[in-house]
Amino acid sequence: MNEVIAIEKATRTKDNYGAWKTEWTVVIPKAHVRVTYGKGGTTTTSGDTAATGSVTFQMRYTDKVEHGMRITWGGRHYLVTADPQRYRQRGEIDVTADLIDE
Repeated sequence: MNEVIAIEKATRTKDNYGAWKTEWTVVIPKAHVRVTYGKGGTTTTSGDTAATGSVTFQMRYTDKVEHGMRITWGGRHYLVTADPQRYRQRGEIDVTADLIDE
């Protein structure tokens, strides 16, 4: 597990005018993971390489990661698109996420 990520959770609140705004709060500030590229592969634009499909982050077991959370890795944000696969006996979870266009 040679990569470091941060995991954030969305908090929705209303502002003074009644409009909803989303703020991201850090749930896990530092987690070591193993990254595996899924379908889609990678693409290079403007000399920068990025994942175009899903990415699987394999990390130590925790019950804090949920569907809809955001992962920050390498200056990019990924949205957790499926419930994490939890393997308590092996002590790890697999989190599938997609790159968010920002």
